[in-house]
Amino acid sequence: MADPLLLVVVMVVAVTGAKVSMLTPRSDYTTIVQLTDVGAPRGVGVFEVRVDGQDANVTQGMLSQVVNQAHRMRQVSLCMSVVVVSDDPAFLATFAEWSLKGRLLVWSTRLLVVTRLPREDLAALLASHWTFSMNNVMALSVDYATGSKKYGVWVHIPYSPDGARAVQLASWTSTTGLRFLTSLTLFPEKYSNFHCATINVTVLPYPPYWQEAMESNTIKYSGMDYNLLAALSQALNFTFYVLPSLNWADVTEQVEMRKSFMATVIYGILPNRLERWDHTFIFEQSDFRFSMATPILKPSWLSFYYPLGGEVWAAVLTTTVLICILLILITRTKLWQRSHGVLGAGLVVLETVGILLGQGLYGRLSTSQSNHMLVGSWLLFGAVVGTAYRGSLIASLTLPRVPPRPETIEELVTAVDRVTIESFGSSYKRFFSNSDSDAYRALGNLMYLGCNVMEGLNKALTMNPVLEVTLYDESMHKAWQRHTKRRFASAAGGPNSRRAHLGEFLNLQMILNQHFVRLDGTSPFYLGKQSVLKLLFAWPIPHDAPYKPALDEKLRIMVQAGLYKQWRKETLEAATRERRLKQWEELKQEPKQEASDRSSSKVRSLTLTHMQGPLLLFLLGLTLGAVAFLLETVMSLSNSHLRRSVPLAANPQKFPMLT
Repeated sequence: MADPLLLVVVMVVAVTGAKVSMLTPRSDYTTIVQLTDVGAPRGVGVFEVRVDGQDANVTQGMLSQVVNQAHRMRQVSLCMSVVVVSDDPAFLATFAEWSLKGRLLVWSTRLLVVTRLPREDLAALLASHWTFSMNNVMALSVDYATGSKKYGVWVHIPYSPDGARAVQLASWTSTTGLRFLTSLTLFPEKYSNFHCATINVTVLPYPPYWQEAMESNTIKYSGMDYNLLAALSQALNFTFYVLPSLNWADVTEQVEMRKSFMATVIYGILPNRLERWDHTFIFEQSDFRFSMATPILKPSWLSFYYPLGGEVWAAVLTTTVLICILLILITRTKLWQRSHGVLGAGLVVLETVGILLGQGLYGRLSTSQSNHMLVGSWLLFGAVVGTAYRGSLIASLTLPRVPPRPETIEELVTAVDRVTIESFGSSYKRFFSNSDSDAYRALGNLMYLGCNVMEGLNKALTMNPVLEVTLYDESMHKAWQRHTKRRFASAAGGPNSRRAHLGEFLNLQMILNQHFVRLDGTSPFYLGKQSVLKLLFAWPIPHDAPYKPALDEKLRIMVQAGLYKQWRKETLEAATRERRLKQWEELKQEPKQEASDRSSSKVRSLTLTHMQGPLLLFLLGLTLGAVAFLLETVMSLSNSHLRRSVPLAANPQKFPMLT
């Protein structure tokens, strides 16, 4: 072949009935191949790369520009065919490399390689490059050995009963015409049957989607995505081998480098991820949630106050003061005193408050017929208020309300100083950091990469600060937000800082159920109510993978048949049964005394946390009583000393002012 090399792209772009003729500046090149009367219904694009003894880097640069231009043409066309004409193996290898980098070919793009390379060299060329071996590629070889022009049509079949091999589909001579040598068609389908071939996949455990367990020194796989892969392997007739991966970055890197056929565990589809790899048919929709340690109850001296609202306490206090004043005024009248004697104000207040507290009626206030109605009404009022207060107090002490806790993204970024996520979270961090939402940008700044689920949850548990128990209302919640914002702004990253872990909903729920749910069904963690991000999930595959249509077709059938939902249900049910059996084994292994203690501990007892308010009130009363006693003692000693210092005369007539 002469130095000028020709790259011709035939595509559907322009005028119906257009024809293609590939020629070189030198007349002898027309003897290699002459494609005349080739119908290109909508147009032809012709690109020429000249070498003329130029440096290889210059040639590669020119070829990359041609490939990029052809790639743009493919993007705007419904269907495109590419024809490469060359006898130079180095040029063809360079084209294969740059077409892969430039994303020129997909399965719907047909590539025809026209060359005069010997059969052995052509077979080796087709087998040694992904572009020629895996894509929808045929080679048209020209042979002049017999003295007459003879064409052979070759294709590389990566999966066949005899393994990967180059197959001659047809031949053409001027005497016999086109003659097919196999049952395969031109541009045959390569991925409808893998013929029991072994393909490489990459994955790491991610329950409940992919789980691994050791049984008899072998790894047993399970999970929703494993079931999907197993069904896909049966449908396409292949087996798979899981390549070892160091971390999540290694999982997708091996896919990008085409060492791995695909990563068989769900990945959220994000714009920045599509720059690195493609994805299969979307078969799952889920969301990301955050998990935090449940707030710990803090002792509050106002625990006895919360059973009644502030306005109720004000009404009770006002009513008590009014009834005390009214009864004092009644007992000060001359009519009362002539009939019932003198009753001090302190005794009136003591008996009135005693009635309110349910201490009974001593009878001093109800001796008068005129007071029966008033005292009876007060008795009824005290019984109703006291019963309501005692019932609410018991309920609030034994079943206190959960303290306010972050449930939304805005509350999360206000209340924590760090949000952990697994190593695959770099894409999410970049996505959140570039968001238009202030809350998402703040979340991106708080995200810390590299923690697995167990590590992130344990850190969130050990760095859980206590929160004061309060009844929830909007004003108190806003005050709590301001409090946590100031506290975490001043103590960010400190030893008492609070953390959360971000992850896929089912994965977090599975980990919590397996490792943190107690025997009584409670857990030290909770999942936020608001979804951080709703995503579509699929498997990562290399860019423009030619086997994507075959995978997508089978995946679509299985998902639409409801198989994936059924596998999700079975996997979660199996995990629940396994957890219950494990807890049952733990209960059987416990000593009887510990089991009885555990059963008796189900009856919740009041602790100092609950009784701090009444105890503080009692201590306050003791302190005031002690102060009053000391004051009375001092005043009594002072009066005694004053009486001794002023002697009285024997005859009081001499000191009339003392009588």
